Parts: sequence; C-alpha cells; structure tokens
Amino acid sequence: MYSVETDTTQDISVMDQCAVVIRFVDKNCVKVNEKLIAIVECSNSSGHGMFELLQTVLKNNNLNLEMSISNATDSAANMQSIYNGFTAWLEKFSPGQVHDWCYAHILNLAITGVTKCSLEAASLFTLLNNAAVFF
Repeated sequence: MYSVETDTTQDISVMDQCAVVIRFVDKNCVKVNEKLIAIVECSNSSGHGMFELLQTVLKNNNLNLEMSISNATDSAANMQSIYNGFTAWLEKFSPGQVHDWCYAHILNLAITGVTKCSLEAASLFTLLNNAAVFF
C-alpha cells in the first residue's frame, strides 16, 4: 500500500511539469519513506488528464493503482471536482481513497489573501514573478 502526491509547476520554458511522489512504510513497518518517482510533462491538466498521467507513471514504475490508499493534491477545481476531478477518477479505480489537501497550497492561499491587503506586498510578488518568468 502507498499514498500518492501530485503537483504541477511551470519550468523555465513555461511548460507544465508534474511531480509524482509516493509515500509508503517499509516492510518492517518501522520507517515512512517518500520517493519522487517521476517528473513528467503535463499537457492535459484536467482531472481525467492528470489521472491518465498518474496511471502511466505508476505503470512505468510497476506500481498497482489499486494499492493506492490515499492521495494529496492542491485545492484546484481539476483535482477536487466530485464528478470529473482527479480524485473522483482515482476513487473509481481505487475505492476508499483518503484525500488530503496539500497544506503548502493552503498556506499559499492564506498568504495570497493577506497580500491583497497591501499594495507594497502585491508589487513585490509581481516583481518576483516577472523576474522568474524573464529568466
């Protein structure tokens, strides 16, 4: 059994890349392990597209999807939608999934809300984003 974590980000060429991480307990139930198993281009970020991407990554790593017991994602609609979101697709093939929100994303949403109150903070983050995209 294992848990899967997925997240996307843009690389320097502004192409979406998806990181797939699994968490599992070793055979002696002593240590929790976390392993990055893939960083792949994400050309379809819909819930179904992300699910198909995960299926491919798991298959390439000889992991059985049905052995996945939980997942962690951001709170984006493509992941959370109960009808066509990534989690809904995962639940169809691996029933009983426990879904956790990534708390780094929740913190990011909180910081985003706070910075909306300050023009200086918003200007700083705009400048940082423009610099990151420029280079």
